Amino acid sequence: MNTNIILKRINENKVIIIIILLIILLSFLSPVFHTYENIVNVIFEITVEGIIAIGMTILILQKNFDLSVGSNLALAATVAILLQRYGPVVTIIGAILASSLAGLINGIMVSYLRFNSFVATLAMMFFLKGLVFYIVNGETVKGITQYYYKFGYGTLLKIPYPAIVFLVLITVSGILLSKTKLGRHIYAIGGNPIAAQYFGINEKAFITSSFVLTGALCGIAGLIIMTRVNIASGALGLYTNIDVIAAVIIGGTLFSGGYGDLFKTFQGILVLGIIANGMTLLNIQSYLQQVIKGFLLVLVIVIDSIVTVRRK
Repeated sequence: MNTNIILKRINENKVIIIIILLIILLSFLSPVFHTYENIVNVIFEITVEGIIAIGMTILILQKNFDLSVGSNLALAATVAILLQRYGPVVTIIGAILASSLAGLINGIMVSYLRFNSFVATLAMMFFLKGLVFYIVNGETVKGITQYYYKFGYGTLLKIPYPAIVFLVLITVSGILLSKTKLGRHIYAIGGNPIAAQYFGINEKAFITSSFVLTGALCGIAGLIIMTRVNIASGALGLYTNIDVIAAVIIGGTLFSGGYGDLFKTFQGILVLGIIANGMTLLNIQSYLQQVIKGFLLVLVIVIDSIVTVRRK
């Protein structure tokens, strides 16, 4: 087989190869790792970042990204805590609307005011973080009811409800992105914006809607956080933006836009989840996860570069 073809196959399946190697290694090092309960736990632990990664993938496909997702998650959890007394319907709607509004402002700044997405979302990140700290007066606020734990830790067929929400969202979003006209427009905006304009695609509306969607997904993720810990704090979501962007890039979505998909993003978030879970089982310091994330990012970029050079 031609060397270029081999390199192409490796590049296309590099994350799957990494996942297989991690599973083999961790199954050897820890007999608990490959149990059904632990596999379900891995999916449970990647739920929050995985939900937000759906929106981040769509943004990066259009050559944008959102640094404010962690702060937006904290905002949603805070709003949810404050609205608990009014019942679950008001709590859910309020949290998602608050985060969607932040996403809308991001979208307007990037699409209509022509701000760079880095600058716009960095400013929003600081604004939302400060707003949450102001709302909770710099403290950690506890919820008034334990009702929401039933969802956060409840299961259906031994699968946690939050994991089911994540799997449904990423499956439906993946189908819409890869099989519909809507998805083709998103790829066109990032891959060939001139052609997108020629065919009458409203780039501003699509990008703004993508930021709103990402905000809404932050709202859902914030609600899930609330059902797990039942607290609100400005410290929530501290590294969420980094983890989410890392997962999307490790999965193979390119910052240059127009290439990637949600199945690859799922692979990327799964890699990070397996690493975190494995290090917990092996009692390895959590801060070393950042080292491994950095190494994986470099490894993925190096493989992409090698394949690109060989093709030329």
